[in-house]
Amino acid sequence: MEKLVLLMLLLAGICAVASGHFRKYHFVKDEKSWFDAQSYCREKHTDLATIESQEETEKVLNISAGFNDAWIGLYYDKENWQWSNGDNVSYYNWTSSLNCTSVDSKGEWVDSDCNNVKYYFICYNGKVTFYFCFLFMLS
Repeated sequence: MEKLVLLMLLLAGICAVASGHFRKYHFVKDEKSWFDAQSYCREKHTDLATIESQEETEKVLNISAGFNDAWIGLYYDKENWQWSNGDNVSYYNWTSSLNCTSVDSKGEWVDSDCNNVKYYFICYNGKVTFYFCFLFMLS
């Protein structure tokens, strides 16, 4: 019986779940402080944009083309930079280094005053889960 079950699994294929970092970004043409932008993004999407690679920087640039600055989710909290959604910071693209972060028209990050500056902003929708399926053939 066990051999039959194993054979059926092998013939039917085995699927594994993997989590990808594929975010869908949304450029919002409404000037807000960083905190107001964060609240908006959390209500309408997932959070302010988290950027973890040059590829994601290019995606953000494509959707915000023609505009100078837009808030992203990076901010300074007491001793460390962190993403608004809690992800660790492993990728940096600084052009300068205050408390909240915007991305400029070249894709470089600019630190700005969270409360006293209003910019457009970029939100994202969460991670997408996808499946890999493998079919094993008996020879």
